[in-house]
Amino acid sequence: MPLELTKAGVLPVAVHDGDLDEIEILFGGFQRSNRRMTLFAKLKEYVTALRNSDIRGWLIVDGSFVMGCVDEPEDIDVILILAADWDLKEDLRPFQYNLVSKRVRRPEWGNNVIAQGKAKRRPGLPGIQGSSP
Repeated sequence: MPLELTKAGVLPVAVHDGDLDEIEILFGGFQRSNRRMTLFAKLKEYVTALRNSDIRGWLIVDGSFVMGCVDEPEDIDVILILAADWDLKEDLRPFQYNLVSKRVRRPEWGNNVIAQGKAKRRPGLPGIQGSSP
């Protein structure tokens, strides 16, 4: 089912399955400035880096970026849920650590990342969290 915004310019409150193309169409276009386009490009870089690093899981995109009624969101709130088979004790290479660490601020991607628990379903990136204005 395609993602649709309410009349208030937000997704209905829920977790929605979506892909990068849908996110770009709804939230990554020009809207009073190129801010959304810039943030979406950084989100796409982050997703590509996750995929290239062999980090599997789900990405929940949230915050003002997924609220169409907000013209210029400051950043993108992202929650990374690691796959159930992720070994939390395994040593990570520095570039992997930088992708999943809560301690590393990511100005180059313009987003906040919180690595969360583990899920047992087959991982796929990303997902979208509906928000209220």
